[in-house]
Amino acid sequence: VVVGSYISLEVVAFLRYSRLCRRLAAFRTPLGRSFDRLAWRRFFGARLLSEAEKRPQHLRTLIENTFSNCNAACLTRGDIETWLRVTLSTFEDEERPPQWSPAARIVGENLQEDEKEQNGFINEEASPMKKELTEAESVEAEARSLRAALEARLGFSFVEEGRRTKEFVRVNSAVANTNEMSPLFWLLPFRVLRRAARYWADHALRGLGFRRARDDETGVVYWYRGGVDGSGCGHGGDGGEISPLGGGHGVDGDGAGLLFVHGVGFGQVLYVGFIRHLAACYSGPLILMECPGLSGYEGRGGNQSPFPRGDEIADCIERIKKSLGLGTLHAAGHSFGGMLLSSVMKYRPGLFQRIAFCSAPVMLFRTTEGWPRMLKENTAKSLLDTWQQHGPAKLITQLLLSDPWHQYALRHVINMPEYVHQETGLDDRTLFVLGDEDNVAVPETREYLADLHPSVRIARHSGGHGDDVFLFPGDLAATLTNFFSQGSLDPL
Repeated sequence: VVVGSYISLEVVAFLRYSRLCRRLAAFRTPLGRSFDRLAWRRFFGARLLSEAEKRPQHLRTLIENTFSNCNAACLTRGDIETWLRVTLSTFEDEERPPQWSPAARIVGENLQEDEKEQNGFINEEASPMKKELTEAESVEAEARSLRAALEARLGFSFVEEGRRTKEFVRVNSAVANTNEMSPLFWLLPFRVLRRAARYWADHALRGLGFRRARDDETGVVYWYRGGVDGSGCGHGGDGGEISPLGGGHGVDGDGAGLLFVHGVGFGQVLYVGFIRHLAACYSGPLILMECPGLSGYEGRGGNQSPFPRGDEIADCIERIKKSLGLGTLHAAGHSFGGMLLSSVMKYRPGLFQRIAFCSAPVMLFRTTEGWPRMLKENTAKSLLDTWQQHGPAKLITQLLLSDPWHQYALRHVINMPEYVHQETGLDDRTLFVLGDEDNVAVPETREYLADLHPSVRIARHSGGHGDDVFLFPGDLAATLTNFFSQGSLDPL
């Protein structure tokens, strides 16, 4: 009876799991409806040329990482132009979403004049389509021009063969992700442990005075704790590994609210230790955001993408701010959470007064460094190789990222134009927390920021990605509190 019951439970769970994977694989989270593609195009082209002039070796590294560590000398002009066209336009060459007109797909590599006539592109009456086609041709011309400029400034030529031969690292790509939604199926013991961890985290957050609510339009869950008197902020014996920014501990000067957004992993469950320190340090209102699915809470249903678009998340945070009556709101995001906040700033630039990016790969410089490892297929062999080559810590990370929701977020949600910061408003109201051994938000970002945005505040720690939260939580909480307590400034 026990064995039969166990098998029945596993069969039912596997059927639910398969249905979830099919649903997630069927959706991409698109760019926000009001995303400014022209602004992104100007930024990306200007940034590439600036990097080619000032830091050619860094740009070459970016290109090689984009093509999965392929030597730049082995890349063809077709490879580079395809990558540039796709990134400039924010559309994939091979995409065929029915809601876009043919011209808005951006002209593909093999689209000939006869195909244009056959598909009705040449139509004197269809002015919107003509406009889209003109823009597509403009993007192609800009891609060719950028490629030539990069060759001139890097001092070498890509292989002259015109066709595309290499795949580049792409996230949020319907084509690249076909049949790749194959994460592990969590057996009952794992599911019980995950459910117990979620229950424990919920209980711990309630014990810290937080109350839970849900935004039904997006599926976002958030926890809220009002302001408190006094502060018990301290380093908590963490060894002072994060360089302090100065100022007093635990004094929130103007009672401003602070929003914290988690990274991938398991919602705020993995951040409870850090939240204890932050709740002790920060005396103002605290809001903890939990993303649908990634946190163990159900995502929204219907025909919408399971994960909300960037503009929907921005609207959600603005609703939360208004519903709680907060006149001033700061924000901090760890890893993927920082990327979400970077997206929010594109749609609501005045929403936050100060913002902190903790181990968040939001700068263009080498943003693709960590993606190949995160996007690898989770098979028994790959997990064994991870254990043998990198040890248990990397194995646990890979197991966490094998969850179907996380694979969905890494493959079908993240889009570089949406989540990379376009470098507006980067001044002393912005803090970056960077690790010396971080292979995602790479430490070289420090010199990049110091050169281009010298007023940006930077705090460093000696660890790798995520160590600021998990190894030095007291120091990070004190650093954030000091930063957010340094008086009132105009909103970003």
